[in-house]
Amino acid sequence: MARSQATIAHKVLNNVVISIDELGQERVLMGRGLGFQLLPTDSVDPAKVEKTFILEQCSGADHARQLLVSVPYP
Repeated sequence: MARSQATIAHKVLNNVVISIDELGQERVLMGRGLGFQLLPTDSVDPAKVEKTFILEQCSGADHARQLLVSVPYP
């Protein structure tokens, strides 16, 4: 299964990042240490991605993103 290259738009936690793929589609990527020591515009290692969530282009997607960003970091 081929995976497209993704660029980090926002790091939520070390294990969760919001990325933009080659088609400009926003995705939430999860994986152990996925965002560790990465900065916005860095590329994501596809081998570390365990789960991918694709946000739909509607008001619900904006709401979901705001919920993810507002989650407090322990």
